[in-house]
Amino acid sequence: MFRAFYRELCETAVHHVQKQQADTEIASRLPTLVEESFSLRLTHINGEEEDASMMHMRLMSMLKSKWAAIQSNRTCLGCLARAPENSLPCGHSVCDLCVRIFATEKPQQPWTFSLSQCLLCRRSIQATFRLKPPTAGVRILSVDGGGIRGIVSLQWLLELESRLDLSNSLSDYFDFALGTSSGKYSQPCLA
Repeated sequence: MFRAFYRELCETAVHHVQKQQADTEIASRLPTLVEESFSLRLTHINGEEEDASMMHMRLMSMLKSKWAAIQSNRTCLGCLARAPENSLPCGHSVCDLCVRIFATEKPQQPWTFSLSQCLLCRRSIQATFRLKPPTAGVRILSVDGGGIRGIVSLQWLLELESRLDLSNSLSDYFDFALGTSSGKYSQPCLA
């Protein structure tokens, strides 16, 4: 796989390095060293000793002291590929995909994940994330008002919440809530 996808790129990089530096012996051996390291890691994965996510966590934990000083709310530092949607108590932020890969899904609570350690700095934390399933669309709660009718809507929502015996507030199941007239005042009562 390395030869098919990466060897040529690695050799091109070495060629540019050789132009700038005098130590050509190390530079000429670099593609072979990278290929050997790549093959060793792939053999490690294929040997089922650890999967790619476990290897990623192990490699990140080797740099935990460096990660402690780096924070970003624009890029998930767990994968460097997405914008983070979830903040951790230590100040780091991670994307939903990293939560799904590295956190533990709670039994009996689909799409609810818990994390006991920061992916980056490895500090002990207690964080729970409720992720929206990929098949779910935008969840909107719209409550009509109209004076006394707003009380009826609010009472109906409170009764629904109590009968469903939800582990979270009913408002946690909606992405956006709006209302007209007195209906707009019912959303804060659900929180």
